[in-house]
Amino acid sequence: MKRKTSPVISAAILTAALMFAGAVSVMAENTASASSAETGTAAESSSSEAGTAAESSASETGDSAPAAENEYIRIGQYDGIPVARVEGLPEITDTAVDNNIQTILKGFSERHETDEAAEEGDAVTIDYTVTVNGEEFPDGGASDYQIIVGDVSMFKGFSDTAAGHKTGDTWDVSHVYDEDYAVAALAGQEAVFHITLTKVEEIAVPALTDDFVQKVSVKSKTVEEYREEVRAVLEGNNQEYVLSEIRDKVWQAVLDTAEVKKYPEGMLEEEIEAFYDYYRAGADFYDMDFDTFLEEMKVTPEQFEEEAVSAAESNVRENLAAALIAEKEGLDLSEEILTPVKEKLAGDYHFNTVEDLISEAPNEEYVNRMAVRELVLDWCADHAEQVDKDELPAGNTDSVR
Repeated sequence: MKRKTSPVISAAILTAALMFAGAVSVMAENTASASSAETGTAAESSSSEAGTAAESSASETGDSAPAAENEYIRIGQYDGIPVARVEGLPEITDTAVDNNIQTILKGFSERHETDEAAEEGDAVTIDYTVTVNGEEFPDGGASDYQIIVGDVSMFKGFSDTAAGHKTGDTWDVSHVYDEDYAVAALAGQEAVFHITLTKVEEIAVPALTDDFVQKVSVKSKTVEEYREEVRAVLEGNNQEYVLSEIRDKVWQAVLDTAEVKKYPEGMLEEEIEAFYDYYRAGADFYDMDFDTFLEEMKVTPEQFEEEAVSAAESNVRENLAAALIAEKEGLDLSEEILTPVKEKLAGDYHFNTVEDLISEAPNEEYVNRMAVRELVLDWCADHAEQVDKDELPAGNTDSVR
């Protein structure tokens, strides 16, 4: 039986994961961290550089003394950090509400096969092959390919050519690819798509009625009530967006002034092992051995180990910073407070219960540290000062570091 891929992964580790896949750039810069005193590694010079950077950052705020410090970490600033004002999303208008409801209605649409000619908005299924210079392009075709007439598919105007055709019809479509097209063999080339229409389906979108509302909502009974419910959800999403942006800005500012002095025994190793476990599970999911999985990601074992250490150091730094701030500010970390935070984390990671989340984490304390970090992020965001960008120091558009 395949091992379930664990989604309990730090932001730093996930960033590194996406970097390996080539999907995104690494979003957080890797800061130098000191090695633990027990290992006696040669990272002391990096620690010194990080400390110098933290002191410089703190001095910009007019206070070179650390805001908080213990045997593991030193933080230059965390309370009252100025950040660029977050404006939020545009006002929730009636049009925005209607558009959202229309999207919901489409989700409950039904399809009915028809012998009539395809029209805009119909779903059509096609088979096609592609030729370039009269030769069939390898792996260029597809069978049972579904498109919506009028939607952008393959390239602009492709789906429109199905309009007016019935099941069994065939036709050709020519397209010249841009010179910088990603597939080198097609760049600047004219390709001919040979298409056969195999099915036409009319899409019936339900009407917005009181009956429909009562089927999809546990709160609303009428259309008007449902509109207000949707509006409230959109406004709530807007508020969450603003809070998320503030949290990100403030927390990055905190980390920019943080210097790791040494790592608690075993904590860094635990994070590194979690990184490896995440990718071992990915290899299992694709029925690959780990070395083959790395080859598919075009990553050498040495590169993987380097990123594992870097991501683990970043995650431990965040956990140490959160623990220190929570201690200095006397935050309530009782189980009564942490439980709802862990329940939200479980939901965010698509687990049914906190117990399920813990079962996929290295241990329960790992999940507790995640919950503490969430509480501290909220505290820092609540104590941040939003200012206009022109009030921030020159050259800094996001936050005071």
